[in-house]
Amino acid sequence: MIHREPVVQRYLFWATYYGGDPGSIRGRAVQYDIAGYAKGSYTRHEGDHLGTLRRYDREASGLRVGASLDRRAGVWRTSEAPVRDVHRGSDCGCPITIAQAEEIIVELGYGPALLTADVVDV
Repeated sequence: MIHREPVVQRYLFWATYYGGDPGSIRGRAVQYDIAGYAKGSYTRHEGDHLGTLRRYDREASGLRVGASLDRRAGVWRTSEAPVRDVHRGSDCGCPITIAQAEEIIVELGYGPALLTADVVDV
């Protein structure tokens, strides 16, 4: 399955996944094509689970450019990790599309509007 983004979007998203069985033949390759950023693939292991969800805001300035989702509070908090992803490559997670990020948000029990919610101060 290839996840494609139709246009360059304001937000770029990354997710980290933990656990799972790396030796399982049921692991799957995820291909992505994010316009204006990157395309490629990575492997998800059977039984893995979400670790973190991160977001880079191309229109923000100052500290609000990069954010990580605080899963317990359901808010975005300032983080330098997405900035490193943009400028140095994906060292802080796997690139995901808006559709994938929305699936994660909904699985966590939040509404899709959380994808574009403002970053809150710590």
